Amino acid sequence: MLRPSAVGAGDPGRWVRDIAGREINARWWGARGDGSTDDFPALQAAFDHLGARGGTLIIPPGDYLVSDHPRIQDKQPAGGMTIVCQGSITATRLGTFGGVLLFRNNSDLTWIGGIIDGGSERGAWGNNGIGTSGTEANGAIRTTRLRIKDATFRNCRQGPYYAGGKGCSNQSGNQEVIIENCFAYNCDIGFSAESTVFAGSNYFNTTSNVTYIGCTARDCTYAGLMVLTTGEWTQDPLRSGVKVVGMQLIDCGGMGVPVTIPSGSVDTSTDLMALPGHGYYSRSTVMATAAAGGISTGTTLWTVRAGPDHLGLCSSPGAVHNVLSTQVSPTYDYFIAAGPSWQTGDIISYFPQAGWSAGQHEEATTIGGLTAGGRYKVVKVGINYTSLVPTGTTIKTFGGSDISTAADTITITGHGFASGDPVKLSLGSPDSPLSDVPQLSAAIQGTPLVGVTGSVAAGSADVTVSSAAGIAPGDIIYVAGVRWQRGAIFTLYDFAVVEAVSGSVVTLDGTANVAVSGAAVTNNAGQSVRIGSTIASGNQQYLPETTYYVRAVDANTVALHRSEADALAGTNTIDITTGGSGSMGLVPPSDLVDITSAGTGLHVFARLIDITSAADTTLYRDGFAPVMLDRATGVTGDITISQRAAASIGPAIRGRGRKSRLHLDVW
Repeated sequence: MLRPSAVGAGDPGRWVRDIAGREINARWWGARGDGSTDDFPALQAAFDHLGARGGTLIIPPGDYLVSDHPRIQDKQPAGGMTIVCQGSITATRLGTFGGVLLFRNNSDLTWIGGIIDGGSERGAWGNNGIGTSGTEANGAIRTTRLRIKDATFRNCRQGPYYAGGKGCSNQSGNQEVIIENCFAYNCDIGFSAESTVFAGSNYFNTTSNVTYIGCTARDCTYAGLMVLTTGEWTQDPLRSGVKVVGMQLIDCGGMGVPVTIPSGSVDTSTDLMALPGHGYYSRSTVMATAAAGGISTGTTLWTVRAGPDHLGLCSSPGAVHNVLSTQVSPTYDYFIAAGPSWQTGDIISYFPQAGWSAGQHEEATTIGGLTAGGRYKVVKVGINYTSLVPTGTTIKTFGGSDISTAADTITITGHGFASGDPVKLSLGSPDSPLSDVPQLSAAIQGTPLVGVTGSVAAGSADVTVSSAAGIAPGDIIYVAGVRWQRGAIFTLYDFAVVEAVSGSVVTLDGTANVAVSGAAVTNNAGQSVRIGSTIASGNQQYLPETTYYVRAVDANTVALHRSEADALAGTNTIDITTGGSGSMGLVPPSDLVDITSAGTGLHVFARLIDITSAADTTLYRDGFAPVMLDRATGVTGDITISQRAAASIGPAIRGRGRKSRLHLDVW
């Protein structure tokens, strides 16, 4: 402690703590560890100081509760960083994103001791005890030289989103990692080493050179150890994968004990099964060894939580989606679900996720305009955007062969539309990186802006350009690097509509949330873009919220326009460049279910398996094992697997995808 030099020895005054040394204490920033105070702000302040100066941080004995994950990110101080935890740190929140501690893009970080508690089942993505990651671009930025020693991870469960709660997760962009004498129990997965690999960049977000020494996982439901796309998957022979030394997996993984649903609890009218207190979440994987009519046996199925006492099943992960209330738009009457496998006219069911045990998860409130347990027809207004109509609604459907890209027309026998009628365009089969499915596409309309540049002032809705020649009210322009809020949905767009032009100042219709000085102002007229995609695909005009207008060419043929005036005049017909595939359709906007509010919490939409007849149905967990090797390469070492549940079935090690250089001694 230092006494201010300006204050006499007997005078009142202030004292200041000298924290210039290499060892600091979390209590200095107000951490209490009393089991009731939210210690997140204090721990984050201590982490910030450590990241700036390096040295050693002591977290004294105590029970520290955190409402958010304290993190150290982008820090490489001279001499490195060490954290010695002598107490327990427990996550408390039930919000969207969870996890206890996060270390990202750091070098020379050591964690020693402590209990890291995920707080049991969190309504969260990635409820990991310690999560580490890097943002690598061809080796430029990574988490390197990381060591975690003598730590205990417990109660890391992800809850309704999937089996993603991991005790210690070295996930994407880690290199030279040592996990030593650590213990994980009562987690979804004990330990994981994972990469995210994208085509065209073999080194992007890869994890390699990970060593586990003397670690133990116990009572981890889905796996004790998971290895995903590590090591040689990067196609770099100098990078090794994962080395395991003396790991023990006790009662981890496997397919668990079976649950049997009697035939009298199977409802063919709703395609649901009554199973009181079933404990499943939506998108969990199961396998049936005996099943009611319509349910396949011996293959992976995906669960749908239709409340705490009822369960549905889907045949693919794309048939069931968890949707947050923030992904629901009352403005445009759609919700966002990434990569749904459903198409125009499919029947899907809606289940708000409520009825949790006290304090377990956030209770959802029903989306306004929808009915819990209700069934609806799909109108797929975007690749990841779905609107709904009542099941009795007739959708004017068509396929790829009904589209003429030469004439820019669509054949729909007896369509019944009049010129100028508004419609929503519903898509068919989605394109994906794993398939070559034609996606309905059209050319951006307008005249290209040549040599026009400008900038946007922070917080301004206006853009100043070097020349406003050729820009007129109603034009849609693209402002590179600037994001504009559009409507009540959280999505941000890079384009804006011109409201007025005065000299070189162009007034736009949005509010600039982020502004980048010197951003280029362009448009992409003539470019072919996928209908229903967002601005990230270069699309400014054929967005999920777009309403189109029909021109009735004849009783069986229509063309589409972007305004009623063009449809009536037959001008500016939308240039269809790719006809698409699967079932597509046209729907009057008035037919859409009017979403009046987004509700709260988590919601599930699912295309349920059609149960054709009742019969006893027996389910096991599926898709996991004590050791999971998913597209893993360069995994070596020895593992002891013991005390698996007597009724559990399935392999001790499960592999998927491309694998090589695996040498594990399993006992």
